[in-house]
Amino acid sequence: MDLAHLRHIGLLDYEPKLATGEACQPPEPLDVPGAQGSRWSPQSLAETLQKLPVAKLFPELCAEVMEIIGRWYQHFSLRLWSRMMKVTKGSAHQVPCVLKELNESAPVIARVRKWVAELPASSPKAVILDLGAGFGFLSMFLSELLPPEKVKEFCLMDMSYPNSGVDNSNGTTSVEHIYKQPWRIHMYTLKVDLKKKATLNQIAQRLLSAPSQSNDPRPAPVFACGVHLCNTLGIRAAQLFNENSEAKPGARGSVQAHVIAEPDSFVTWHLSRACARACRRATYWCGFVTFFQPQIGKRGRKHKQVDCPNAKYFFLSAPNGIARSWLRRWRYRLYLQRASFQAEATLLRLLQAHVRLRLREQLRQLWAREILCRRAVEAGVNEDFHKQALNGPLEALIAGAWKWYEPLMFSRRLAQLDSSGDRADILAIDGNAKLHRSSCNTHKESPKEAHAAARSAGYLLAVSESGLIFDMLEIIGAESLSQRYHFAAQVAHRLPRLQTMVHDDACHLKSMCLKERRTSVMAGKLADLNFIIDDFHSGGHCGEWCKTTCLPSLQQNKDILKGFPTEIAESVNAQFSPLGHCFHHYSPWFAQLVMQECADVHNMTRLQALGDKRRVADKKRKRQALAHSDRQADS
Repeated sequence: MDLAHLRHIGLLDYEPKLATGEACQPPEPLDVPGAQGSRWSPQSLAETLQKLPVAKLFPELCAEVMEIIGRWYQHFSLRLWSRMMKVTKGSAHQVPCVLKELNESAPVIARVRKWVAELPASSPKAVILDLGAGFGFLSMFLSELLPPEKVKEFCLMDMSYPNSGVDNSNGTTSVEHIYKQPWRIHMYTLKVDLKKKATLNQIAQRLLSAPSQSNDPRPAPVFACGVHLCNTLGIRAAQLFNENSEAKPGARGSVQAHVIAEPDSFVTWHLSRACARACRRATYWCGFVTFFQPQIGKRGRKHKQVDCPNAKYFFLSAPNGIARSWLRRWRYRLYLQRASFQAEATLLRLLQAHVRLRLREQLRQLWAREILCRRAVEAGVNEDFHKQALNGPLEALIAGAWKWYEPLMFSRRLAQLDSSGDRADILAIDGNAKLHRSSCNTHKESPKEAHAAARSAGYLLAVSESGLIFDMLEIIGAESLSQRYHFAAQVAHRLPRLQTMVHDDACHLKSMCLKERRTSVMAGKLADLNFIIDDFHSGGHCGEWCKTTCLPSLQQNKDILKGFPTEIAESVNAQFSPLGHCFHHYSPWFAQLVMQECADVHNMTRLQALGDKRRVADKKRKRQALAHSDRQADS
C-alpha cells in the first residue's frame, strides 16, 4: 500500500503509529497543492465563470470569490476539492457545484454583506442562519467575505446532516469540511426538519431570541437565508420570516399582532414595556397604555387609554393593529370607490390565509375609533376622549362623542361654504330614501325601545348652488312633513342669512310654516322664507296655490333664484345613492358617523373641482386679454 499516495489524495491525514507506540507526527507541508490532481484549476474555473450571468451582474463579487477559491485550491484536499467540483446532472448550467451555487446565491451574499455593514457599532455580533444549507457553499463564501468583528457564527441547518456530538448518528451529507477546516468565522451544523412547525418555534425561541453572550442579555442580530427552498421548505421559511420579522421575544409582555397595512397585512411581535417610576399596574404598548383595575369580590378588568399615538400604526388592542395610511384613505375609498368593510375583509382573507376572524368588525372598529381620535384633537377634547376611545361598545362611544363631533363637522362644512363663494341666502333641500337602514321588529316593550329600533328612511340634505352639503338630518320611519319642517328650522337657525329654500314639496312645507308661524320666533322666521319647487318636480304640482306661489317659472321666483340650479340636490343624492348597500347594515350611530365623513369628502372634491374651473377660467381670460391686446397692436 502506497501511504504517500493515500496521503497525497487526502485519504490519509497522518502517518500511522509506530509499533513502538510513539505518537505519529504531522506530515511535512507539500510543495504542491493537494488538489492539483483535479482537472478543475482556478484558471479553468475563472474561464467558466465568465459564461454565467453572475459574472455580468456581480463582477466585483466574482473577483473576490475567485481569490477565495484560489486559496481553497491551495489548502483543500483532493477529495474535498472533487466534491466541490462535481457537476450535477440536469442543472441548467453544466458547471461545477461551486460555480453553480455562486450563480444562485450571489444576490443573497450581496444582501447579507450590506446588512452586516449597516449594523451599528454598539450592536452585538450577528448570527447568520443558513436554512437548507446542503453542502454549505453560502456560509463558506460568507465566512471568507464578512468581517469577523461583526459576525459571531454561522448556523447551517439541514435534514441530511449527522447530529453533531453523537457518535452513532449518520447523515447523507458529510460535514468534515465544516469542522476540520480553519474558517475565519465559526460554523456549526444542526440536523433539523424544517418542515415541522415545532422546529420553527424552537428556532425562534433558542436562536432568534437567545442572548448574544453570557454577559450580554441583548439578543444577537440574526439574518436568516434560504436559497432555492422548494415546496414545503419554502413555505416554512416564509412562515419563519413573517412570524419573526424583528425578533421573537422570550420574555413576558409580548403578543403576536396582526397588522393590516397597504397593500398587504403582516404578522409581527407587539412588545410591551413598563415604567419603573409609574404605576406597576400600567403596561405600555404601541400607542396606548393598559391599566389593571382590581375589583373587590370580582375579577379585575383592564382599562385602555390612548398614550403617545404612533405616527404609522393604530392599535385597538395588543393583537389588532392597522396602518394609519389605510385609515386615512378609507373614507375616500368609501365614498369615491364605493368600497365596503365586508368586501375589504373578504379581499384580505383571500390574500392572507392567516387573517383573524371577524375581520369586518375589526376594520369597522379600528376606522371609527381612529377617526374619532383625530377629530378629538381638532375639537380640543383629546385629553378626555383618549381615556375612553378604546373602551366600551362603539355605538355608546359615538353617541357620547356626538355632542362635540357633530358641531365640529358642521363648522367644517360652514367654512367650506364660505370658501366656495356660493350664495348663502338660498339652499336646496331633498331627501335620499336609499340610505335607509334595516329595521328590527322585536323591541315592543316601550315607546323608547320601539323608537330606537325604528327604520331609518334615509337622510335629508341641504345643498348649496355648487353642490356642497351644508347640513343633514336622519329620517326616522318616513319622510314626513313634520321632520322636513324640523330640518328646515335647523337649517334656518344655523344659517341666519338664509332667505329661500328649494324643495320638491315646497307648497306643503310653506303651508305648514304659515300654519305654525305664531308658535315661536323661529317658526315666524320660517314663515317669512321663500319656498320654491325645483324644475324636476314642478310638472307634478297642479294646485292653484302652487301655480301662483311656488313654481320656479314665475317671474318673481326667477328674480329670487337668479340662475340657481334647482335640481342640484337631486344630483348630489344620486352620488350618495350607491352607498345604500352599505348603510343597510350599519348601526344607527355608526351610519351617522359614516354620513358625516362622506359629506366632508364630497365637499372637498367639489371644492377641488371649483378651484380647477376657476383656474381654467382665469387662463381663458388671460388668453383672451392677450389676444385682444395683440389685435390692438396690429391695428
